[in-house]
Amino acid sequence: MISNASVEATNTQSSDEWVVIAGETKTISFTITNHATRQDIFEMSVQSSGGMLWVVEQPTRPNAVINSGASTAFTIQVIAPNNAQAGDSGPSITPIITSTRSGMTFMGLEFNELEVEAIDDIVLRLIDSPTKLTPGVANKITIEIENDGNGPTQAVIDLPNLPETWQWWVRVADQNHTGPIDLSASYDLQDIKVVEIWILISMTESAGILHSIEITASLFADGIDINPLDNIIEINAITASHRQPQITNYSSQGSAMAGSTASANLTIQNIGNAVDNQISVRAIISSSPPAPGIISFFSVGANGGALPVGEWSVITLKGGEETTLNVDMILPEGVSLNTRIIVRFEVIGGLDSELFPYELDYDAMIIVDSRRSMTAVSSPISNESNVYGVAVPLWINVTSTSTMSENYIISSKVPEGWQVVCLGILMNESGYPVNTVAGHIDAQEKYVSCDIHRLSGVLEGQVEIIVSSQDGTLTWQDKQSIHFQEQIDGSFALSTELMVAGGLAILVFIALIAVLIKKRSVEVDEVEIEDEEKIVIQISSGPPISQANGPPATQQLASPTPLISHTDQPSNAPTGPPQNKVTVKQEEIQAVEQISAGPPLPESGLPVGWSMEQWNHYGQQYLDGNL
Repeated sequence: MISNASVEATNTQSSDEWVVIAGETKTISFTITNHATRQDIFEMSVQSSGGMLWVVEQPTRPNAVINSGASTAFTIQVIAPNNAQAGDSGPSITPIITSTRSGMTFMGLEFNELEVEAIDDIVLRLIDSPTKLTPGVANKITIEIENDGNGPTQAVIDLPNLPETWQWWVRVADQNHTGPIDLSASYDLQDIKVVEIWILISMTESAGILHSIEITASLFADGIDINPLDNIIEINAITASHRQPQITNYSSQGSAMAGSTASANLTIQNIGNAVDNQISVRAIISSSPPAPGIISFFSVGANGGALPVGEWSVITLKGGEETTLNVDMILPEGVSLNTRIIVRFEVIGGLDSELFPYELDYDAMIIVDSRRSMTAVSSPISNESNVYGVAVPLWINVTSTSTMSENYIISSKVPEGWQVVCLGILMNESGYPVNTVAGHIDAQEKYVSCDIHRLSGVLEGQVEIIVSSQDGTLTWQDKQSIHFQEQIDGSFALSTELMVAGGLAILVFIALIAVLIKKRSVEVDEVEIEDEEKIVIQISSGPPISQANGPPATQQLASPTPLISHTDQPSNAPTGPPQNKVTVKQEEIQAVEQISAGPPLPESGLPVGWSMEQWNHYGQQYLDGNL
């Protein structure tokens, strides 16, 4: 007999039926069809390959008797291993039938559609958690997360009921972590990870309050955890009393000027939730090189009283309260440039987890990099009486060692009727200017020569010389007394200088008259001098008089006596005994005036601010360029 038959998987089964859960048993059906013209009997079996640890059972039904053109079915059982992983493929199964009458064997197509279904199961376990949560510091909770599913997955950690004022973050493998946590399948050995959850609670939380903290883990991708009850951990803890000082801000000058002020400050805060009345603070001031003479003040808060520098002082801070430690210094004028001043703040207070106090410190450095310094000295004036009408010399030496250019003003205060003339310039209310460049490397010296004139007023008085910077920061002053002698003749107040100058002028005038007499005849009747022929003899001598503008002026003799006179009386008046009279022409008189009255005026006339008396006395110096 010749058999003709076929075997294949039953096509009525859906493809969804071939997804297998780990450890699940799956039934597969095969259909046998007899294509021969007569009845036949078939034995059934299957052959499998692949799918390690999968179990494929042979058919258990008896041999099938199938008429011509008829069909029948048989089934087998396939068991997936318990540790099958998501996506694993099942074994390839080939159905086989053998005719018992002809001995012929027929094999069907290979069946390999079995696949393991993914299972998601995340498990959270608590490893360690504190019973007290300390405000102001990070509190650590340690958990373990495991992937009990049969494939890799991603889990997300959350703390859903944490107060909004609290902060928290996650660390995995000693690194901060954000986003989902990757978990492998068990066979890759990365299915379990230890996670640290750090919680920073608000400093406003009162001590002794019980808090319940919930920690959850969920699948990052779409999926359903087969056991959601093990995805939640709940812990209970109370807020502890905490006291901890912390530096929150600081500031100081980077540089300072010698002779000025400098300051540094430090802001500290009690970041705990309880009052700390045992916070010790101290400020220590040092300098390199040593700078004696620094005056320092240490205070706490905006309106705090002065505390001793270099000694410990105890202050109190409430939870969350802050205050400022202030150091103010007055630097001496003589502190060296590039001196480094170190202000060290030290703070001790609170208790850490090991019950040791917190120790904080901060160093502020201030460099003295600028200076404004000026010294001055004036020549001493003799205590003896000074000759009347003679100027008293006084010189002033100004030395600047500032690190910048300086503009100084030399001013004076003298009795009324006295004047101070420096380098030929009358010192008025504006003073005498002296300018210097920076002198911190090479001291800048300026010498100013002055004369003190007494025109009128008291014979004895005090002269005050003041040297000050233009902004008034630097000032020096000196006071000296001067005594002038009284004039020799009260009716004719000529000083020695005035007498010498006047005598010379008279001698020149007499010599000129003698020459003119020899050239002119003597007229006995009378000397006719026209109204315009006037003799004005001025003796240009005496000390300068004060003028707001122009150089020092000369003083005119109070009652000059003309050497040539004429009468202006009526013709019938008695004229006395006859006398010889001399006739002098106007040209000759002008020559005499020219000699006694000073140099000729420039074409532009008197300089601006000058008087004629000043020109008579100082005109020649002006023309020579000495003023």
